Amino acid sequence: MLRRQLERDGGYTLHLDGTCEPETDVIFAALAAPRQWILEVGKMTTENARAVGQLVARVVEHFGTPLAAMSDLSKNIK
Repeated sequence: MLRRQLERDGGYTLHLDGTCEPETDVIFAALAAPRQWILEVGKMTTENARAVGQLVARVVEHFGTPLAAMSDLSKNIK
């Protein structure tokens, strides 16, 4: 149902970001704008490119390819 609604909306922009507390796991989230729906959340030991890539792949599989993606300047997200 969520994927169909995003398609009816004309697509979504994927916003990606993770927490950044010293000595804790990273909680990484993928949100769909403009609806601000949380599409996927993952717990990672570090914000590494492999784990981020796997999370983004799950988002695309379940919700389709986003129109664009936004994030901070993290090289692992890029």
